[in-house]
Amino acid sequence: MWSDIVKSRWFRALGSILLVMFLFSLGRQVYKKYQIHLEIRGLETEIARLESQNQDLAGLLEYFKTTAYKERQARSILNLKKPGEFAVALPPREEEGAGQGPQAEEIYASNFKKWREYFFGRKDE
Repeated sequence: MWSDIVKSRWFRALGSILLVMFLFSLGRQVYKKYQIHLEIRGLETEIARLESQNQDLAGLLEYFKTTAYKERQARSILNLKKPGEFAVALPPREEEGAGQGPQAEEIYASNFKKWREYFFGRKDE
């Protein structure tokens, strides 16, 4: 009797349908596992990048705590000097702006000239 049932068309059709459903389900699970693996790999890369950035920031913080940094900032921003030192202010060189050509004119043009050129498309000659 079992041999007749196993050899019947309905049993084979039902078995084929169950096999296809099983393979489809297995494929979905494998694909999900692959996607999770890719996400984990991306997160591990981001963790490594953030740890490196954290180390750089920690080093920068340590540098900001040093007296050399504080002294440099006091000299440049606050214009302070050590006792016994003197400050020298040099006038700007004249050749710095002369050799630049039209680019220097565009950089140092007034806002009014820049807006007029933007809206009307003409340069002041």
